[in-house]
Amino acid sequence: MRLLSRRKRHDVPSSAPPIESTFNEGWAEERRYWFDVVQDFYQEAYGLQPHAAQADDSLVPPLDKVNEIQRSNKAHPDTFFASGYRTALAYQQELRDYGASIHQMENVLEMGVGLGRLITHLYPFQARLFGCDVTPHAVEWMRSKHGQRVDTAETGLEPPLPYDDSKFDFVYANSVFTHIPRESTERWIAELQRVIRPGGFLITSVFDANHYFREVTYRDFHRDYVTAGCRDWNHERGVHMMTYHSREFIYSVWGQYLKGLEIRPHYRDQSHDI
Repeated sequence: MRLLSRRKRHDVPSSAPPIESTFNEGWAEERRYWFDVVQDFYQEAYGLQPHAAQADDSLVPPLDKVNEIQRSNKAHPDTFFASGYRTALAYQQELRDYGASIHQMENVLEMGVGLGRLITHLYPFQARLFGCDVTPHAVEWMRSKHGQRVDTAETGLEPPLPYDDSKFDFVYANSVFTHIPRESTERWIAELQRVIRPGGFLITSVFDANHYFREVTYRDFHRDYVTAGCRDWNHERGVHMMTYHSREFIYSVWGQYLKGLEIRPHYRDQSHDI
């Protein structure tokens, strides 16, 4: 997601992917760096080595599929894997910081699995992997490329999910609740509580105002976002509409269903609500 160099009052970042593919040559170095970091983490934390799929360029989706759901540079293998290593590692480190380990889990769900950029990095573990998504072509891609390892389901814009109560040890949703309308947010929180076992974990990403709203004035941010608690906009973009959750909204509304542990910021990225 990119900020515009200039924007009118009340303008905010757009999630619409660019039409043309762009690639920063630095991603090749990023890919090598983060693969080494992930490899060291798996060895130190679990005594495991990365799975071959975690460097398999055949799992990188083509540009036409990527353009429908995210920034087009994710169609380049270096960007796809480098960003995937980094983000997947963040979720694993957060679990470990709270005494949990995917290595000891039975069932894990990625809500909004997309084209497999993150869930691929759970292949080394024994857990049964599940993914769900509202985008039919993403589900089709997942079943064709990851069907032997990930059980993928197409879901609707509203609950329920096609899973039993208390099924999952861990559910994560990367850049999902940033695109769920305010009126549906609480229903989805309740649904995730239903499918997570007691003592299980949920981690979702939310907009970090210090990164995504840094060009909005203090006054406008307080009036239009903090005071509202949860604000959504760009509904004409369908599943690419935008939603902001304030810290107070997360702890007061989400806290009715789940115990909030931390909202952890990540450098130049969305924060993680644990």
